[in-house]
Amino acid sequence: MKRLITISTLAVMFFSSGCVIPALLGTETRQERKVNAEYNLYKQAKNKKILVYVEQPAWLVSEANLRQSLTGAINKFLDKKAGVSPKKLIEYNTFIEFEEKHKEFPGGYGELASVSIAKAMKADLVLHIAIQEHHFSKIANSALSKGFLAGRCAIFDSHTSKMLWPASRDGRLVRVGFDIDENGFDAGIKRLTTAFAHCTTRYFYNCEYNKFKIFDDRSVEELEKLND
Repeated sequence: MKRLITISTLAVMFFSSGCVIPALLGTETRQERKVNAEYNLYKQAKNKKILVYVEQPAWLVSEANLRQSLTGAINKFLDKKAGVSPKKLIEYNTFIEFEEKHKEFPGGYGELASVSIAKAMKADLVLHIAIQEHHFSKIANSALSKGFLAGRCAIFDSHTSKMLWPASRDGRLVRVGFDIDENGFDAGIKRLTTAFAHCTTRYFYNCEYNKFKIFDDRSVEELEKLND
């Protein structure tokens, strides 16, 4: 009898609440929300070979090999987050070997160079990254350091030279940095390149809302977009 009363009471509570309970159950939490991909690599470029081409201008002097660090970090994110098969990603060493053997290709700078090399390497797409600014320095009288890295990113079809992403012809500006780090030079560079890789590749998959904006992100417009 008590069991029947309990069941009846729960039933009355459920139906008297109307659509409130189902609505609550169907409400998307902050953790479940996602920022939709601007260019979904898994869906729009499945089975296509991709070259990550990092352009580091000669005037930008750094003790770090930013081209290698960024290529490795971005390839890792494309694999783990964007669902791109590692077999479809050209490794940095493979790219460097090709570049050294084929001096006839235009070197180093501009999207035309990256597109022509990507096509020659039988890559269907090239993610072109032009580094614009980089600083890494120690804070006086301490073991601390600060760093900053900025660049513009764009995806091109190597067969047509058409820009596929973003909508702006200027590319997507990515800015990352930190004011205090105590783990030394190598760790600091890894922190910068990892943050840059995330802030670039987050547009290529449906990124969790609470992971889209990271602590080292300095792209103000993206913070504003996320808060809209």
